[in-house]
Amino acid sequence: MNGPGDRSLRVSVVMATCNGSRFVAAQLQSILAQTRPPDEVLVFDDASTDDTAAVVTSLLDASPVPGRVVINESRVGISANFEQAIRGASGDVIALADQDDVWHPAKLATIVSAFTRRPDLGATFTDATLIDGEGRPLQGGLWWQVGMTAADVQRFAQGRGLEVLLRQNVVTGATMAFHARLRDLVVPFPDTGFHDAWIGLLAAAVSPVEAIAEPLIAYRLHGGNAAGLPARRLLARIAARRRRGRVHESAAAFYEAALIRLDEHGALNAPGRSALAAKNDLLRFRQGLSRNPLRRLVPVTARAMHGDYRRFSREGPRSAVYDVLYG
Repeated sequence: MNGPGDRSLRVSVVMATCNGSRFVAAQLQSILAQTRPPDEVLVFDDASTDDTAAVVTSLLDASPVPGRVVINESRVGISANFEQAIRGASGDVIALADQDDVWHPAKLATIVSAFTRRPDLGATFTDATLIDGEGRPLQGGLWWQVGMTAADVQRFAQGRGLEVLLRQNVVTGATMAFHARLRDLVVPFPDTGFHDAWIGLLAAAVSPVEAIAEPLIAYRLHGGNAAGLPARRLLARIAARRRRGRVHESAAAFYEAALIRLDEHGALNAPGRSALAAKNDLLRFRQGLSRNPLRRLVPVTARAMHGDYRRFSREGPRSAVYDVLYG
């Protein structure tokens, strides 16, 4: 059994920061105080205009954990910033960190144990508690928020993580770690989609991914998290229909990019490729739906009866009903 001091695998923590001075000290302190400390901490700051870089530098200078701060001359955006941090990591396991959360003390020890126990493991991700800007606990948990179920956890345990992720992304980058052997597969990131969804999808396409059903970070929600209400007026519904078309188009481009990357690396088996292609095909189908509800009924119903919505849509058959009604 590998304890907190185990060093059979080197662990790099990579953090992307930008104007995060309000919370970054608490987050970095929680990383440096892990029961199994990281072997290096890399912080890439995206041209902050506050004192984020100074706070981070001061904490790393005072810690025995090796650390490095890189400050971008101009802003590149969160995905590109994480990408360069990942490229610079030297560890066997790369753990992503946001600037405003708080890690539980045993997070890295638990992750290292998972990778040590399963040498073929490609990635892990965990649940999280929720806190507000003042650190007060919020109701529910992260997995509940993203729709992760006990059945999904079991599917990941059975090596069926790709099946889950083709229905919806449940991997949050702030809770994720992946093996460095996947680095050349996952970077560079595509121009569409989120980097954590991209890493999770590609990792699950080529390797086991472990969903750790334990809240190992306090995930901070702050600064106006709001959900939109359903559009009811005619013009609003038309605008919503156009937005949905763009969402489907962007998602299809994301999965097409994944197919291209996996084909380039020869990393995907035939069933996995077929599933990715079918997901992409449904997105293109939904993007191109007629604006006439009567013309949508038959093709959407056929897709639903074939099981496409159940396999590839977060809300399953309800998404088919929505497509018939609203397009």
